[in-house]
Amino acid sequence: MYLNFGEIGTNIKNLMEDFQRKKPKEQQKLESITDMKNVKRLLQNQRLSELDATRLVMLYALHYERHSSNALQSLLADLRNRGVSEKYRRLVASVVEFGGKRVRGSDLFSPKDAVAITKQFFKGLKGVENVYTQHQPFLLDTLDQLIKGKLKDNMYPYVGPSTLRDR
Repeated sequence: MYLNFGEIGTNIKNLMEDFQRKKPKEQQKLESITDMKNVKRLLQNQRLSELDATRLVMLYALHYERHSSNALQSLLADLRNRGVSEKYRRLVASVVEFGGKRVRGSDLFSPKDAVAITKQFFKGLKGVENVYTQHQPFLLDTLDQLIKGKLKDNMYPYVGPSTLRDR
């Protein structure tokens, strides 16, 4: 009647894999359109500075870089219509060029594979009394792995002291 912890974890992993395979493209498209509308609404807020508006479009560009319904050109046009300087608008393309999926090894916003999602789910269940305080940024996990020496070199390359000295 009761399953042990390992069997429960395996069942959750299998369910997550099934969900990822069956997730319809229409739902992904709907999420993208909703996010784009939210970004457009925020860009219309005149209290938002030029730099913050540009940062918002940068985040959208990185998140939906290879998405089929990417509306980056529309958001860049909104920045231009808002009067954001050309210098800031060019930064969006620079961020995608230097930090896009082509050059980074891991997902920037959250893990996408079923094992990582399951691990994150179980980690989130430990000692959470208030749902509003349970969020932990992705950077926290990355820094924790850095301290423990568990980061993969191919995903997080670095320049060592000997490389700098040889220059």
